[in-house]
Amino acid sequence: MEVKTKKSLIVILIIVFLFLAIFVSRSFSIYSNKSELEHGKAIINNQTVWLEIARTSAEQIKGLSGRESMAEDEGMLFIFEPKTRPSFWMKGMQFPLDIIWLVDNKIVDLNKNLAVPTGDNLATYEPKNDINYAIEVNAGFADKNNLKIGDKIDLEF
Repeated sequence: MEVKTKKSLIVILIIVFLFLAIFVSRSFSIYSNKSELEHGKAIINNQTVWLEIARTSAEQIKGLSGRESMAEDEGMLFIFEPKTRPSFWMKGMQFPLDIIWLVDNKIVDLNKNLAVPTGDNLATYEPKNDINYAIEVNAGFADKNNLKIGDKIDLEF
């Protein structure tokens, strides 16, 4: 084989290798960051909160546990059909939360600044009455946005 042909072949192989490396790395990052959960959003006092939606009991049991953090404009929406009085715990949580309890699109209760659990004794949190939605957001969100019982939240999912 001629030297010129060998150099051309090496250049072609390098280009193909680089193309494959870029394609594989971009595909991996797209799929590794994609949640399997349905997504939606809430408008809370003119703030958009991007939601992952937990509909099934398995999704609701897992919730946000095991995650290291969540962006300031993110949260998780729990949907309960029919209305019920669920009990939440902070098992596996690595950051504190606020829970916003809703009947339809109206805040009916709030649990603020729920701490990361320590030890085996896990506290539980529940609304005062039956609800059909709960939204978990980072601790401090409710106070920062002056949320109160009776406020309306627009949900889109």
